[in-house]
Amino acid sequence: RMDRFTGAAVSSNPWFNDTSHTDPKVDYFFAKGFRNPFGLRMRPGTNDLWLFEVGDGWEQIFLVTPGSRQGWPTENNTTDSSKLMPKLAYQTNVSTFGGCITRGCFYTASAFPSQYQNNIFFCDYNSGKVMRSVLDSTLKNINSTSVFVTGNSSLTDIGVGPDGALYYSSHGGTI
Repeated sequence: RMDRFTGAAVSSNPWFNDTSHTDPKVDYFFAKGFRNPFGLRMRPGTNDLWLFEVGDGWEQIFLVTPGSRQGWPTENNTTDSSKLMPKLAYQTNVSTFGGCITRGCFYTASAFPSQYQNNIFFCDYNSGKVMRSVLDSTLKNINSTSVFVTGNSSLTDIGVGPDGALYYSSHGGTI
């Protein structure tokens, strides 16, 4: 992270001025060790950073916390508590969800019924599906995930439009 006006590293970054490293770029780090992140989203109204990561064997969603380490160079599908644990993980091209998670968004609009508030909607490139994850009451853990939309191909991004609808795009340029 950096100051948008000066470009300087933010002093609240976990490794800012940490003498255990000699590379000045580390001063800018918020978290380390991500293998293949495809999308980042801030949960609206919070400082919660969520990451959508593609893997060789697992597709994963993480809630990134300051100073966390995900586990590069391997996929973090263990129970090693020293690493950032995924909030959702599904096997690549084995799960009903697909095999290449791309991006996600949080639904905070009012066009959908209230049970969709603060849900995560995310795309999978390989399956062409949109999934819906319901968060727990803390909004920091995923309680359940289900397929929400099918019949597409090569989905790359999803977002909430100004009209409160969900919009998703494909690699072929369709919305």
